[in-house]
Amino acid sequence: MKINGATGDGRPLIRWLRQRGHHLLFVITLLSLTSLVGWWAVFIRNSIHREHNREKEELVFRVQAYALTLGHQPQPVPQPGPLPDDARFEIVPAATAAADAVAMQPYWPEYAIQPRPAELAFVEDKFRRRSIMVIGEGTLLALLILISTFMLYRLIHEERRSARELQEFWSRITHEIKTPITGLRAFLETLKSQELSREELEPLVHMALRQVDRQQQLAQNILVGQRLERDAARLNPTPLALGDFLERFVGGHRSQFGERIRLQRPSPNDVWVMADPDAVHVILDNLTDNAFKYAGEGLDLQIRVTADDDEAQVSVCDNGPGFDPAQAENLFEAFRRFPGELPDGQHGTGMGLYISRSLARKMGGDLTGSSAGPRQGACFQLNLKRCPPRSA
Repeated sequence: MKINGATGDGRPLIRWLRQRGHHLLFVITLLSLTSLVGWWAVFIRNSIHREHNREKEELVFRVQAYALTLGHQPQPVPQPGPLPDDARFEIVPAATAAADAVAMQPYWPEYAIQPRPAELAFVEDKFRRRSIMVIGEGTLLALLILISTFMLYRLIHEERRSARELQEFWSRITHEIKTPITGLRAFLETLKSQELSREELEPLVHMALRQVDRQQQLAQNILVGQRLERDAARLNPTPLALGDFLERFVGGHRSQFGERIRLQRPSPNDVWVMADPDAVHVILDNLTDNAFKYAGEGLDLQIRVTADDDEAQVSVCDNGPGFDPAQAENLFEAFRRFPGELPDGQHGTGMGLYISRSLARKMGGDLTGSSAGPRQGACFQLNLKRCPPRSA
C-alpha cells in the first residue's frame, strides 16, 4: 500500500508542474527566444561584414582592371580627374596616389587609378549605418520579447493568484454564512427545548439580532461587490448633514457596541457633504465591523469629524492590533484580509475595505488607512466633498 504523495509514483512532479510548470515554460521560452535573437544578430552582422568586404574587393578589382586597360593604351594621354566611364574612380599622379592606387603600366606609370574618397566614404558609411541598424533592431526585438514575456508571465501569475484568492474568498463566504446560521439555530433550539425568563431571554435575543445583522451585512457586501465589479453601482449623492447622520449611526449600534463606540462631532455647526447615505452607511458598517473583529470585547472605537474648506473627514479609529504601515494600500485590494489571522477564530471575506474605498471614490471622495504599527491600533479616514447646507 502506497502512502499518498510518496515519491516514486510521479505525483509530486505532476503536482509541481501544475503549480509551477508555467515558470519552467517561461524560462525555456525566454532562453529559446534569446538564443534565436542572438543567432539572428550574429548571422545578419556576418552578412553585413561579408557584403562590406565584397564591395571593397570589387573596388580593388575594378581599379586593377581600369589600370591594366588604360595602361596598355598609348593614346590618348590620361587626364587627372574622374574616369569618364565610371565616376567612382579617378586618375591621379602616382606621386600623390593613395596606398590602394594602381599605376597605369606600361605606358603611363606616372599616373595611377584609385577609388574616389567620396566612394570609399560612402561604402564605409553604408557599412556603419547597417551595423547600427542591426544593433538597434536586435536590441529592440530583444526588449520587445522581454517585455512581452514578462507581461504574459505577470498575466498568468495574476490569473493564478486571482483564482486562488477567489477560492479562498468563497471559502470565507461559506464560513461567514454558516456562522450566523449556527448561532440562530442554537438560539431557536434553546427556545424550543426550554422556557426562559425575560432576563434569560434578553441576551440571547441580542445575540440573535447580532447574527442577523452580520448576515445582512454579508449579503449587502456581496451584492454591492457584484455591482461594483460590473460597474453597475449607481449612487445618488445628496446634501447630507454629517453630524446628524453619524449620531443616528452610532445610536443604531449602541445595542451592539454599547459605550465602546464614541462620536466626536464637529462644533459648533454641522458639516454638510455631498454623499449617498446608503453608501456612507455601508462604509461605516464595514469599518466598525472590522474594528470589532480585530479588537474584540476590549474595543475602544472613536468616530470623529473634522473639516477643511473643501472636504470633511470621518476618522474611525480603534485600539486593535493595527498593521504594518507598508501594508496600508494592500488592505484595499479585493479579497485581501489583514495580515495574520483574525483573533478568536473570526473570519472575514476580504471585500469590506475594497467595497468601502470603491464607494467612497464613486462619491468623489476617498478612503485611506493608517497605523503606527502592529499592536498600536488603526485609523481609517473617509474623505467626502463638502457642500453648502441644505435650506429647510
